[in-house]
Amino acid sequence: ILMPIYWMTMAPTFLHIDCGELAAAQYTLGITHPTGYPLFTLLGFLFLKLPIFERAITQSNFLAAIWTASGVAIFCAWLFSVLKFDFFIPSPKKKEPPVSTSSPKEAFWISISASVFFGLTITVWAQATSIEVYSLHILLLAGLLYTSFAAWKSNSTKDWTVCALVLGLGFSNHMTTLVALPMLAFLYFQKNGLNNTAFKKLVIPGIAGISVLMVLYGFLFYRAGFATGLSWGNIHDWTSFKRHLTGHQYQNWIMAGSKVAAKNLGKFLKAFPQEWAFFGPVLMILGFSMAFKSARILAWSVVIGMVFNIFYVIQYDIKDLEPYFLLAMMGIAFFGAFGMKLILSRLKNPFILPGLAIFPLMALGINFQASDQSTTRFFETYTEASLGVLEPNALLMTQQWDFLIPPYYYLRLVEGKYPNLMILDKE
Repeated sequence: ILMPIYWMTMAPTFLHIDCGELAAAQYTLGITHPTGYPLFTLLGFLFLKLPIFERAITQSNFLAAIWTASGVAIFCAWLFSVLKFDFFIPSPKKKEPPVSTSSPKEAFWISISASVFFGLTITVWAQATSIEVYSLHILLLAGLLYTSFAAWKSNSTKDWTVCALVLGLGFSNHMTTLVALPMLAFLYFQKNGLNNTAFKKLVIPGIAGISVLMVLYGFLFYRAGFATGLSWGNIHDWTSFKRHLTGHQYQNWIMAGSKVAAKNLGKFLKAFPQEWAFFGPVLMILGFSMAFKSARILAWSVVIGMVFNIFYVIQYDIKDLEPYFLLAMMGIAFFGAFGMKLILSRLKNPFILPGLAIFPLMALGINFQASDQSTTRFFETYTEASLGVLEPNALLMTQQWDFLIPPYYYLRLVEGKYPNLMILDKE
């Protein structure tokens, strides 16, 4: 459903901030800015070997659309399995009537509508129009939700190991995967208890997840030993590797204090209504009590993940903060799905199921203009105009990371332009 929309609105070239650098790293199998994103770079390098588009940047953008659409599809599959599952546990203290599970037909329409609604929010849509690490992050976060729920249901070491492998892949793409840890821990210990047996059962999954991390970040260290075109940080020993892995140079922007947190929380809440086409907050409120009545354990895990995600991320003093809230946005879509379930239960008319499509259609109409990047060439035009007036052998020192330096990396390392022009980032 989403792929044609993403394809139609995809940027033909690089956009601002990191796009040019990330595309150059994928093309050259280079080392990006911390924390390195080895899984993202490796998969992109392999994908760019396919003869699909003439320009590498267009193909990288197309890969971002595939990752985002695939992530939304897995998120949809998770919602479908959740809506069909019977969470009801009779309590000897409270005589509560069980909340009926959704029929396959009802679960189908709700999960499709809620997930496409999520996929057409401004933040998620933006990950599908140009190359960024967050497109793969969406895919892996959705994979974590799906595998952790499967593991919670079966409580087998095999399924928890699969979940741990996905967790390791998530950390190998973006370190903010850590915001999912409280949610996963809640699900695991709710099922297994907080005891020695539960911790012993974590040994095999833990080894599996750590092994993925060691292999992928080990490859990053190995690759840094070659003369790649893009080798950020001069990773040559344990100290430089550790600084790169932990994002040491960004420490001043992380945990920046209460004033920054208050400002970022205000921005998140202010953008919330339009991000979700003004219907999202209503569906979330409607679905909150329904989710706790019919899927209490899972609802608690989602709330824990959302709260930790929001209050951890709002303390980052950076510009492109929106994609860091992706787990919280998945939580909003989760409660929105139960809001749709509540509406259906009140109306009691199976013929209105396709009518749930009104929510993603509203998001499509409201967010299309803000999300359409199909004609955006400003950043390439600006870079060409800025660098074209310089002497061929010039040395340019600048702090224009968002608009100039990453595009220069791409144009020089991928397309061979400006072979003798050197740009130094003063940061």
